[in-house]
Amino acid sequence: MAELTASSLTAASSSLSSTSSKILYVVRHGQAVHNPRAEAAKDNNCSTEDFFRLMREDDALDADLTDLGKEQANRCYEAHFSSSASSSSSNNANKNNPLGIDLVLASCLSRTMDTADLVFPHYENDAESDVENDTTKDGAVSATPPAPRRISIENFREVNGDLLCGKRRTKSELLARHPNWNFDSLVTEQDDSWTPKLEEFGAAAERGYQGLVDLLTGESYNNDSSDTSSTITTTTTMNTFLLVCHGGILRYMMNIHPLVHLCDERTDTNNPNEKSEQQRTQKTVESRFENCELRKYRLSWKDDNYEGNDNDNPVRRAVVLTQVDH
Repeated sequence: MAELTASSLTAASSSLSSTSSKILYVVRHGQAVHNPRAEAAKDNNCSTEDFFRLMREDDALDADLTDLGKEQANRCYEAHFSSSASSSSSNNANKNNPLGIDLVLASCLSRTMDTADLVFPHYENDAESDVENDTTKDGAVSATPPAPRRISIENFREVNGDLLCGKRRTKSELLARHPNWNFDSLVTEQDDSWTPKLEEFGAAAERGYQGLVDLLTGESYNNDSSDTSSTITTTTTMNTFLLVCHGGILRYMMNIHPLVHLCDERTDTNNPNEKSEQQRTQKTVESRFENCELRKYRLSWKDDNYEGNDNDNPVRRAVVLTQVDH
């Protein structure tokens, strides 16, 4: 396997005894400049060789979203994160955050962060906003819940190497371009992990698996730009994540890694005549993500009765991604 990219979240340094599950919303980024021709060919069952050839021909460093990609992200926002979506969500009074996201994660490539910022816009903490929803029983006005932190995680980057669209900008450029994001996971100014040779798909799948393990047990950097000490906060205090990443890493992480298991608990019936139109046309859990498609999962350990291990020789535990209705 190719050398793995380091992550800011390390499972080996954390106890693997947690049994709590997490809610994980996953979105693939919007269409980027290297996607249109390659994606069209993919839809027509082109070969893997032709798919990569077309992406090379349309390649661009840290490829930006197209206008269509931005429109796709805006449609995802309207469907899931807008005020109209908030009004239909009875479980969360915060109109800025109808899905109750605790932490936003994206790869170190700009198209995922740009997509995340369009799908779920960053908002300032304002005690005067949504006052009717933030009033306590005794009439006191409470502050709006803090905006979720936004963290760039290298483990969820696209299959690395070969293509410039998979090479990140310098850390300084990313900090200037994405001021609401934390980049403490980037240990070098330049993208030293990128090489002219394409990363093996098994290595990409392993990165994705490690990223999922870290969401269950690991630690993530505090995204408080005023905190220069890189204070660590554990993800065990967070229950709901939004992850925006890439079609390739999602495919290989979910479909070829032996320790990632997919399950389906979406609403269904045994009688095809009783299924809704959405149920009749919904994809399988193994199907490829479309641009800006949102799926909801319950992330958990497969062996939830596990009682711990020697951290000097951490056990590699299987994780389960159970797709559920959203």
